[in-house]
Amino acid sequence: MENKDFGGCAVGLHDKVIELMIEEKRGTVLDAPSGLGELSYLLHKNGFKVIAGDIDKSVCKLKEVDFKQLDLNKELPFEDNSLDYVICVEGVEHLENPHHTIKEFSRILKPGGKAILTTPNVLNIFSRIRYLLIGYHEYFGDHFLHEDNFYVLHINPVGFPELNFILKRNNLEVEKVAMNKSVLFSRGFLFAVLMITLLPVVKIMTKLKVKDGFVKQYMLSKELLVGSLLVLKCKKRGSHD
Repeated sequence: MENKDFGGCAVGLHDKVIELMIEEKRGTVLDAPSGLGELSYLLHKNGFKVIAGDIDKSVCKLKEVDFKQLDLNKELPFEDNSLDYVICVEGVEHLENPHHTIKEFSRILKPGGKAILTTPNVLNIFSRIRYLLIGYHEYFGDHFLHEDNFYVLHINPVGFPELNFILKRNNLEVEKVAMNKSVLFSRGFLFAVLMITLLPVVKIMTKLKVKDGFVKQYMLSKELLVGSLLVLKCKKRGSHD
């Protein structure tokens, strides 16, 4: 199989997703939104049966995997309890209603099936400072400049507590929390010093104010405090078929 050049993606993101998937039993995976198809290709190379899904049918050029045109804001074209895995890389922040989409993911997953979701980590220390200073999180804002292409906009900043709540409501349990890279030195040494100085304050306030023990555990983790992109691996309750 020839090498593919898909262009750029967030540093370390696909590697982290493959790392989380490689330990799983091989099965059928929905990769949506699949975009150019880089992750679908990597999953196919690692022995998974892949269905690439995207709203734009002209984007994915892969011949090795099946493709379905779909809109994550609508009902997905799959039967209940029919898929082993669902992967949604950098999709949640584009959705009008993540509650609906995650409900759909849970519906189409088999009991015991796994979902991997990634989205900008709006709760890392840099994103918090950015929000305090200019009013919007890292990877968000300025969408008024791109009104002509709504589907590529980041319109929905969803943090870990909200995502965990949505997942729990839809019969999905968080198994692992990961990140692609650290933001500590993303803006130079002086900014790194500022972020490191503020981290103890954030930890103290989190311990005092966050009541849910499960959420607090992850809110105090390096993945949430300094991770650039949030990567969640979840399991649908029940026995795997």
